[in-house]
Amino acid sequence: MGKIGIEDLDIAISETGIEDYRDQLKIEILDDMETALETEREAIIEKVSAGWIGKSEEAFEKQLKAEIEAIEEDLKEEYKDLKARLKDLANFYYNQDEKMM
Repeated sequence: MGKIGIEDLDIAISETGIEDYRDQLKIEILDDMETALETEREAIIEKVSAGWIGKSEEAFEKQLKAEIEAIEEDLKEEYKDLKARLKDLANFYYNQDEKMM
């Protein structure tokens, strides 16, 4: 995870540290999960295709793809909400810091 540093501070919180943390979360939440979902989808399709042919196989593949896309969209929305929450927290800390001066 990103860490809050001291080198770039002009106030008591590091904006760069917050951005690094947010970027690392994106990698771990979205990028890694999307890769895992796609890898597993391919493995499932490979197994299904080996023993299942026809319209039902095609329908299954189409439905599986749609379900995975829905999960990916949900994850993106969750990340978007998390990003907004982190921004709110950073603003709260900035305001606290300014009040202490």
